[in-house]
Amino acid sequence: MRDNHIWRRLRHLVCRWRAWRFRRLVTRNLVAGAAYRTGMYAVSVVAMVAWHYVRF
Repeated sequence: MRDNHIWRRLRHLVCRWRAWRFRRLVTRNLVAGAAYRTGMYAVSVVAMVAWHYVRF
């Protein structure tokens, strides 16, 4: 009976750890996507400004 209790607690911890890892992975992917978009936007703005200055 006690082994069953320990096993259930262990399984609960594993489930919580899996959910936390999945959430962290999703958050990291979202942050990486936002950073990538921001970086591309900044690069395009810098390129436009540089092109403007090089032309004149």
